[in-house]
Amino acid sequence: MKGFFLMLFFMTATLFSPLGAQQKEDIVKALMAGKAEVLCANMSSNCELILPSGTWNSGSACNRLSAFLQANPVKRFSLMHQGESDQTAFVVANLQAGQSEYRVYALIRLDGDHSCLEQLRIESN
Repeated sequence: MKGFFLMLFFMTATLFSPLGAQQKEDIVKALMAGKAEVLCANMSSNCELILPSGTWNSGSACNRLSAFLQANPVKRFSLMHQGESDQTAFVVANLQAGQSEYRVYALIRLDGDHSCLEQLRIESN
């Protein structure tokens, strides 16, 4: 019986969680898995991508991010900090990809029932 109520609680929490929060979680999971296609699908129209090799706007950011993640497959992703303030969420993480260590900063805009990636910064550690 206790298990039933616990399951009911989690189902209710999931049903009433805002869509924007789910999209934020999808962005974090995509970062953890190195899924460029999911990250690209959640980029805002003016997203800025900063990689060790340069900075790009949303027009070429998807191609550059895909190439970076193909050349540097994710081995380990450690979430260090995350938080929300007003209409913005942020994620700070350590990333081991390929033979290198990186620090990842993601800025996510929360807009009612939608979240989008505003900036993704991957810096050499």
